Amino acid sequence: MKAAALYNIAIPHQLRLDNLVHDYTHFGTELLVESFQKIDRKLGGLQLKNAVSALQNGDFRTAADIALGYYDKSYQYGLDNNPSPAIRLLEFDTADPAVIAKELIARCDA
Repeated sequence: MKAAALYNIAIPHQLRLDNLVHDYTHFGTELLVESFQKIDRKLGGLQLKNAVSALQNGDFRTAADIALGYYDKSYQYGLDNNPSPAIRLLEFDTADPAVIAKELIARCDA
């Protein structure tokens, strides 16, 4: 796997926020707050406070945006330290998994 190409899929930020809000709000505020508390050390006290406040006010989009900021930094660190000989960026204007999968399959078959 370390010798294989790595495909970094980029989806517009707003679409990623839409996905997070859609996928996670059904878990409820309490569980989401607990999840943020688990990453407190890496997230930082102010960001944790802002995320918890947003969740308690029903502003899931702001909380998701804070989470994305944290995870994007983690993903970038992983990319920067990945030994893959070829990291390929694929940018999409959609978050549709079928469209993305079709493009990945086409790239792998080429």
